[in-house]
Amino acid sequence: YVVAERIRSMIESYSWNLRPITISMGLSYLRADVDTSAQLLSEADQSLYKSKTRGRNRITIYQQRVQESAA
Repeated sequence: YVVAERIRSMIESYSWNLRPITISMGLSYLRADVDTSAQLLSEADQSLYKSKTRGRNRITIYQQRVQESAA
């Protein structure tokens, strides 16, 4: 999470020529209950869409329930 937040913050604070740019990220991590890479990607994808629907420019981490860190 720390690295993702640093990347998000750096992109947000950079002086872009045309307009401000931000990013949203959905993260998941390898756990004992994750059986396949497809499951891991699906969880990250679900988390990304939660970030986007909650206002963008944020990181959402998938756990047993989706947990969000607002920017």
